[in-house]
Amino acid sequence: DIPNLESWYEKAYPDPEYRTHIRQEWEREVASVLQKKLNRIEPLECIITTKTGETYTMEISGTPLSNYILVTFFDITEHKQAMQQLEVLNQQAEQSRQIILSALEDQKLLQQSIMRSNATLDAAIKSMTDGVFILDMHAHFILINQAFLAYYRFDDDALCPKDLHGFSALFETFEENGRKRAMHDWAGFRALAGETGTDQYIVHKLGTALRWFGSYSYAPILGEDGNQLGAVVVCRDITQVKEAENKLLYQRNHDYLTGLYSRAYFEAELLNQNDIVPLTMGMVDVNGLKVVNDSFGHEMGDSILKKTAQLLSQQAEEHTIIARYGGDEFVFLMLGQTMQAAQVYMQRVDAAASQVAIQSFHLSLSFGYATRYSLDENMQQVMKQAEDMMNRNKIYENASAKNKSIALVINSLFAKSNRESQHSRRVSELSGYLASCMKLPQWEVNRIKVAGLMHDIGKIGVEEGILNKPGALDEEEWKHMRRHPEIGYRILSASSEFSDLGRCVLEHHERWDGNGYPRGLKGEQISLQARIINIADSYDAMTNERSYKKPMSKAEALGQIKQNAGLQFDPAMADLFVSAYEGFSGGNSR
Repeated sequence: DIPNLESWYEKAYPDPEYRTHIRQEWEREVASVLQKKLNRIEPLECIITTKTGETYTMEISGTPLSNYILVTFFDITEHKQAMQQLEVLNQQAEQSRQIILSALEDQKLLQQSIMRSNATLDAAIKSMTDGVFILDMHAHFILINQAFLAYYRFDDDALCPKDLHGFSALFETFEENGRKRAMHDWAGFRALAGETGTDQYIVHKLGTALRWFGSYSYAPILGEDGNQLGAVVVCRDITQVKEAENKLLYQRNHDYLTGLYSRAYFEAELLNQNDIVPLTMGMVDVNGLKVVNDSFGHEMGDSILKKTAQLLSQQAEEHTIIARYGGDEFVFLMLGQTMQAAQVYMQRVDAAASQVAIQSFHLSLSFGYATRYSLDENMQQVMKQAEDMMNRNKIYENASAKNKSIALVINSLFAKSNRESQHSRRVSELSGYLASCMKLPQWEVNRIKVAGLMHDIGKIGVEEGILNKPGALDEEEWKHMRRHPEIGYRILSASSEFSDLGRCVLEHHERWDGNGYPRGLKGEQISLQARIINIADSYDAMTNERSYKKPMSKAEALGQIKQNAGLQFDPAMADLFVSAYEGFSGGNSR
């Protein structure tokens, strides 16, 4: 639906005025980053409209690469809603506090009248949904409301202590990081100490599993002479808001698939640790993952990534920071450690990876690492050294891993369908024979035989039910089946050893008259190898049984080849095939 950037802007930002604003903001940021040669485009908050008309608040950031930009979208819709809700709660709490303080001031309550409690003020406070309590200077409760009792999980007001000191035997409080708070840091005692402000902390009711996150607004109560008469505190349970906020924070800092830290978190951590030496950075890459994704689908690829993340975490020391950096790349950070520690770590990971097989795919990883010994060294340079080392190792590891992956793919295809296995072997022999008849050099004959064996490798991406369907395929099933040349091309292109075969696999269903697929090539636009495989593939399909058709005789099939010369087939090649077929020792007995 979105073929280019113009279409993206038009569909994602349907309002023309907003679209112009966002585009100008983004392009201004990009231009500034490129001009200053920075490595990150800071997040831009914007509202994206989906195809169905729903809207999401997103943070869009980017990383300039050599000649393009990697753009990252982070959904902050829930985060924005949670923060807005929290802001409303805080505003309401502050309004409640101001109402109480105003009422206290208007009534000009002296200590004696505070003790008696004003009926009007009492009624107003008790009707509030926020917990409210008023203390005298000895921390005795002068007034509490029903919401206060509910906030502290008291079933009856008789269970509530008469003063704030009594709460120490019933409750303890903690910072968000788990550090226990001293009692004098509670909101009520801070207000009695003359402080005004807002605070948030965790409350635990002793002897129970009850814990909640509280938001407090507090202030002293002053008399006409300026002397403090007591304190007022408004409190609210914001546990759900904090959970939503923490969930969004976790999502921002962690990779959704593997549970490791995200790239954004890792890069921020690099800045935070800029004053530490020695510091070792490493990169890890999964070899052959593209082949697996193209062949078996992203579900299996995701399983491999999750297993890799699990191995990296299991073999790491306690303070190693590990993140998913890209599609198949991971990074790690070792504070106060040198390359020797990284080497030992990678040896453990490599040994563990060698024992892992996922659906016959053997996990293979490439590593690289580098150490910063001086504060004068740039973090990006150290990262580049680690990446260069990984790429060098990848050259040695990757070819073998990808070729093994392709062998796995072809074997898996043949295991899915014995018919495909036999068909591919016959097409291989027949293609090699036709190439020999054309007086091509032996190395080219061998190459075409391999291409013939792999010509349908892309069918690994076709559902087994379609591949082995006993009857004719319907239109939707044919649509899936016609994708196999492109899938096969992607699989073979991932391997240096087989990449040159990718083109003939992509084109083996093209027709001489231009009516083939996937690209509608015509005549000699189609590679020589693909034209050879086309004839061999078609002849074998015609002369072997399918559940929905009977096989043709040899003479009938050769007649079809001759009849379609200049239409489906290269005419000169078709004539040669028909005239030379009698000499093919592997020919169909029919």
